[in-house]
Amino acid sequence: MKKIIIGLCVVVLIAVFGGRAWWLYQHKETGDDIVKIGAVLPMSGIVSDSNKKIVATLNVAKDIIEAENLLENQCISYQLEDGKYTVKDSLSAFNKLITDKPNAIIVLGDVPVYGLKTRIKENKIPTIALITGTADITKNNPYLFRAFHANNVLAEKNSKFLLDKGADTVAILRIKNNYGDDMANTFIEKFEQGGGKVLINESYAMDSLDVRPQIAKILNTNPKAVFITGSGTGYIAAFNQLKENAYEGIVLTESAIMDTEVYSHITNNAEGCYFATAEYGFEQLPTFKGRYQKAIQEEPDIFTAFTLMTMQVLTEAIRRGGTEPEGIRRALLSLKDFDTVMGKVTFNADGELYLDSLSIKQMQADGTAKIVKE
Repeated sequence: MKKIIIGLCVVVLIAVFGGRAWWLYQHKETGDDIVKIGAVLPMSGIVSDSNKKIVATLNVAKDIIEAENLLENQCISYQLEDGKYTVKDSLSAFNKLITDKPNAIIVLGDVPVYGLKTRIKENKIPTIALITGTADITKNNPYLFRAFHANNVLAEKNSKFLLDKGADTVAILRIKNNYGDDMANTFIEKFEQGGGKVLINESYAMDSLDVRPQIAKILNTNPKAVFITGSGTGYIAAFNQLKENAYEGIVLTESAIMDTEVYSHITNNAEGCYFATAEYGFEQLPTFKGRYQKAIQEEPDIFTAFTLMTMQVLTEAIRRGGTEPEGIRRALLSLKDFDTVMGKVTFNADGELYLDSLSIKQMQADGTAKIVKE
């Protein structure tokens, strides 16, 4: 009898510990302790140079979140897919992501987000549109949230600034894609409502190296200001080739000028230009700043700040709403005046971002930007 009892105890112990080991194995394998965040990024292609700072920010943020146990013993797992900043490649990248059932997704750029907005809505996974300015892109899409300045908000700020300075005629040189078209249209609307006049609206391809023909047409209209908007080599060429013509009027642009990769090809040819942007600062985040600089040997810039802000709001949403996509979505909508590297952040019912620190800055000779007193 004693042997039977001992045998039964052994069986029970094996069952208990074996069952526990199996549970832990299953728990790990099914990812119950892992928050999966997918991202569609331009890992190759014309804007891939800026991708390294996005990836570095994501990785440093992950290390800090886990080191400080901000998600209560849950770990972050990234799945990064190359969208190449095209609609076709972004769709392919997004389809790869959703098969792995991520808890949330990040998509960088207007062109990819615009091409994916229907798929985002269909799959019901909360998605952050990073560095995406197209106006109203989150409207009627409960799963899409913006982490950037909306074009219509910037247009209103920029228009008022120019008109207050007496620059009532403007020429536009924009990137030829949905972002550039939307930025130009919203600016024209706000500027002309205020009494100004847009004299000419020229465009360039993202990979352009020569925009001199467009600049010649612009200068023939004798504008008081030139508004350069967009990204890529065409954006860089616009500054450098406008400088060749010794244009003396006001140059207005956008926060892309603060991208360290972009600015390194423009340098003092951007001196004196104006742009609207939200304030950000890494002084209160020495751990992040140090690890980021060690990772890529660069100072964090505005796009670093928006990427870090994205991880800050996602982390808080997961803390509040849990890891299920629907809980994250609801929690993002609950964020009101939430402190981030970009200042206080609020999402409205449409997933639009409100930042409380939007201001006009002017580029200085040393590559820094100073707030203009309005």
